[in-house]
Amino acid sequence: MILLNVMYTLKSGCKDEFLELLKKNNIIEDTRQEPGNIRYEFFLPIEDNHDILLVEMWQDENAFEEHLKSPHFEKFSQIKKQYIRDINIEKFTK
Repeated sequence: MILLNVMYTLKSGCKDEFLELLKKNNIIEDTRQEPGNIRYEFFLPIEDNHDILLVEMWQDENAFEEHLKSPHFEKFSQIKKQYIRDINIEKFTK
């Protein structure tokens, strides 16, 4: 199993627009439907208006690697280029 904690720091004032684009492009739902996906959830810290935490859980490395090849991951990558200032990733395997 693979667990990723991905902390995104957004550019100032664009959190709502970023989240709306994720919904509009079905990024979250399409990812949740992928084979091997166990969890894919975004969390919004109360104290910080610029950070968003993504928690991803995948059955194995193969499932995660296939996710990285998906069309919706490519779309998400384009959205991130526009809105994300910094990314911090913690990866755990079991």
